Amino acid sequence: MKEYKNYNGLCSRKNGEIVNVNLRFADKNIIVENTMSFLGRKAMKMIVDCSFVIKDYQVEAKLKGKTVVIYGAGQDANSFYEKYNSWLKIDCCMAKEASKNIEHLNIFKVENILSNLDNRKIIICSRMYSFEMKKNLEKYGLIAGEDFWIWDPDYTDSVKAFVEYNKCTIAPVKGENVILIPIEGCHDGTTIIYRYFVTFLAQKTNSRIVGYIRQGGNRFESIIYPSVIDIYKSFGMEEIVELPKTGYIEENISTIYNEIVSEIHDMDDRNDISIDGLKCGVSFLRTYLRKYDLDFN
Repeated sequence: MKEYKNYNGLCSRKNGEIVNVNLRFADKNIIVENTMSFLGRKAMKMIVDCSFVIKDYQVEAKLKGKTVVIYGAGQDANSFYEKYNSWLKIDCCMAKEASKNIEHLNIFKVENILSNLDNRKIIICSRMYSFEMKKNLEKYGLIAGEDFWIWDPDYTDSVKAFVEYNKCTIAPVKGENVILIPIEGCHDGTTIIYRYFVTFLAQKTNSRIVGYIRQGGNRFESIIYPSVIDIYKSFGMEEIVELPKTGYIEENISTIYNEIVSEIHDMDDRNDISIDGLKCGVSFLRTYLRKYDLDFN
């Protein structure tokens, strides 16, 4: 038996298979994070309204001839500047803290720019904080979709072509059954798998495709851009349902935690973990394995 790095839980291995995970001394944060997610106490995913989004393939056409201010100074802001600084007139960058850096671009505090914006247009380049930035700009009387936009960096020409191809080749099923699929926070291999597998399953079972918004997740994953929604719609998703939140409050977490760990003795117990009737043992283990390294002989 080998100990997980920085962890008291033990994992045994037999014939190449994990046969037992002792989580009775589990990092409480793992239980709390997953419990909060299942109880819906973390931020629900938010779908960005396409009316105030500028899709990546639209950037040059919409902003040509205009002076642009980048709102944000993180990875998205750097990506936007690197991609478009030779095509667009990017005047400067504004951020909450002017101490950050984007190569060859002056960064100013937000209030300093907004007090003298003139005819410049603002592009919000921050997936994680886009809604907060939008609200901040609206406090200054700026209008979304007219004075500023949120950049959807994933909606490239190739994604646009993928969406159009799906619309031309997939006929939505109007069946009596329903296939529920979770809407992921970004376009990656998972959405491509959904595109082929779910459409095949829908045809085989005469089922409509309905998406649902997961509760929980980190801040980055909580923002869903139009590029993702359009991809799901392109292969037949006809509506999105929102899962109801439960009435739990954060004070319940310690009680739930104690109840869970007191009943874990072997792998079967771990698999049987449930909250509100939802099986979630696999989610706990997945978070555990993401946080700690396995080390076997």
